[in-house]
Amino acid sequence: MKRAPLITGLLLISTSCAYASSGGCGADSTSGATNYSSVVDDVTVNQTDNVTGREFTSATLSSTNWQYACTCSAGKAVKLVYMVSPVLTTTGHQAGYYKLNDSLDIKTTLQANDIPGLVTDQTVSVNTRFTQIKSNTVYSAATQTGVCQGDTSRYGPVNIGANTTFTLYVTKPFLGSMTIPKTDIAVIKGAWVDGMGSPSTGDFHDLVKLSIQGNLTAPQSCKINQGDVIKVNFGFINGQKFTTRNAMPDGFTPVDFNITYDCGDTSKIKNSLQMRIDGTTGVVDQY
Repeated sequence: MKRAPLITGLLLISTSCAYASSGGCGADSTSGATNYSSVVDDVTVNQTDNVTGREFTSATLSSTNWQYACTCSAGKAVKLVYMVSPVLTTTGHQAGYYKLNDSLDIKTTLQANDIPGLVTDQTVSVNTRFTQIKSNTVYSAATQTGVCQGDTSRYGPVNIGANTTFTLYVTKPFLGSMTIPKTDIAVIKGAWVDGMGSPSTGDFHDLVKLSIQGNLTAPQSCKINQGDVIKVNFGFINGQKFTTRNAMPDGFTPVDFNITYDCGDTSKIKNSLQMRIDGTTGVVDQY
């Protein structure tokens, strides 16, 4: 019996892996970013609120509408991904707060649904610096929602993040006027991806800068002697003792007296009080 030769062979199966591509997105241009600012001009902080631990919300952000401009090629179908990072670096009195100045900490809160894919309110902190917010929406010029450079059927305009709120926390009471220069607090970054993967940190580009600016005034009022007339007994002074104009009578011993005043709790302000008492001339002009 003849045996047929056994031919063995190795079947090589070639597999290919598909990797998602990704890149950055800007506002109106691939390198552009817009600014939303909370303006707190001419805000008066009354004495009740000017204490350590008091919180108040700043004014609504002023915002403008814009359109996505992503680095993907025209006609590409992509998803958008976001990251929000704090700009301030000095942490405040507790997590989520950052030091704005010597008297105020600030907290940034993103509102649910204000950024596509954000389902709950989120406080911006160091923990969110690399947290990606993903939306399942697919954007494409074919569906009139293009976001890639060169797309003619564009999505938007939009103003994502416009409902973000700033909470100011008094760490140290202050007096007089406080100027807050325009200060960037946080930044919303954007990127695109065309598959199931995630963009790398380097893909993200600034979309929206969130800032605050303005002036705060903290007036301070004091009650002198509980509002009563201040009476000082100088005793009997003989008229002949008035020998020199604009000077004390000869041999007169100055009288010490106390004036009580209440300016509230200023212990943490460490301010000084200057008091000037003006008197009007009376019978002295007769001498």
